[in-house]
Amino acid sequence: MKNLIKITTIFALFVAAACSKSEPNVPLEGSIEQLILSSSSVDEVLTTTEEVIFTVLGDNDVDYSELATLTINQEEVVGNTFTFSEEGSYEISASYLGTTSNTLLFNVIDSESTNLIVSGTTFLRNQNVNFSLFDGSGEDVTDVATFYVDDAAITGSEFSSAQKGYLMFMLCMYRRRNIYY
Repeated sequence: MKNLIKITTIFALFVAAACSKSEPNVPLEGSIEQLILSSSSVDEVLTTTEEVIFTVLGDNDVDYSELATLTINQEEVVGNTFTFSEEGSYEISASYLGTTSNTLLFNVIDSESTNLIVSGTTFLRNQNVNFSLFDGSGEDVTDVATFYVDDAAITGSEFSSAQKGYLMFMLCMYRRRNIYY
């Protein structure tokens, strides 16, 4: 009987000690399979001086925006907000605990100028070329522009040719001004 009381007492103490500690629920390293990077921008065209907020969500629905490392054109930046100061094309990604996010692509234009964007630099015969025009505030004004290829106006902002060789394109009559590229 004495042994039964001792065994029961030891068992009760063991169970009480095992259940007395609680730990916070922390994701284990490597438990994130996917990071999803998004931004506050409504499109892929930004202007210089425009601030963008980046959000990084894990596939476990946890917000890692403050913990993840952002890279812009393969250079690390501090924080999850960024203001572009120079024109150009930028690739942004995030990483955390060895997992890398999707890549966002942005064209940053000067906030003081009008910018023509062409869908590529080299095109094959019969391949579509798309033109876009953005004003200094980043507003897409393609619909009010007239695009020219080899001194001939095209309809809309898309062009394709079966002709071999080099083509010259330009833009005219945007908001009652002539702009040539």
